[in-house]
Amino acid sequence: MAGLTRRQQQIVSVSIELISRKGIQELTIRNLARELGITEPAIYRHFAGKTEILAAMLEYLHSDIVAMFEHVGTEGSALSRLESYYRMLLERL
Repeated sequence: MAGLTRRQQQIVSVSIELISRKGIQELTIRNLARELGITEPAIYRHFAGKTEILAAMLEYLHSDIVAMFEHVGTEGSALSRLESYYRMLLERL
C-alpha cells in the first residue's frame, strides 16, 4: 500500500476484513473505530471519510491484482497463464 502511512494501511486492512466478515453495510466509521480500538475522530485524522477509505481500498486491491497478473509472467500457454492467474485471484478473494 504505497503512499499510505502505517496507520492508513492498518485502517484499509481492517476495513477489508470488516467487509469480508460482515458485509459492506457494516463498514461505518463507528464500527471501524471499534475494530481498531481507536476513536472515530482518530480515523478522520487519517482519512476525510468513508469514501476516501473505500478509494484507498480499491487502489490497494487494484495494485494487488496487477501484481498477481505480473507474477503469472509469459511462460506457458495463454490458457495455463489465465488458469494460474484466476487460481491466485480466487485464493486471494
